[in-house]
Amino acid sequence: MEKICDVLQHDPSRIEDPDRKEFCLIMTSDMGLNPDSGIKVIPVNAADQEKYAAYKQKYEALISNIKKDLGVK
Repeated sequence: MEKICDVLQHDPSRIEDPDRKEFCLIMTSDMGLNPDSGIKVIPVNAADQEKYAAYKQKYEALISNIKKDLGVK
């Protein structure tokens, strides 16, 4: 498991679909999402903050329009 974690951290392009592999590692029976295991789930957003703000604004407008069209508040 240590080797997989090292590759994920330093050269994830070597692993096909690394996001799925990371999720599988988190969900192993000995660690899971048990806070006592010491595992930490940290969201990472490396996007430029201006671009992310523009994206978020467009996303929220889209969701608002969808809800409006569906009659959802």
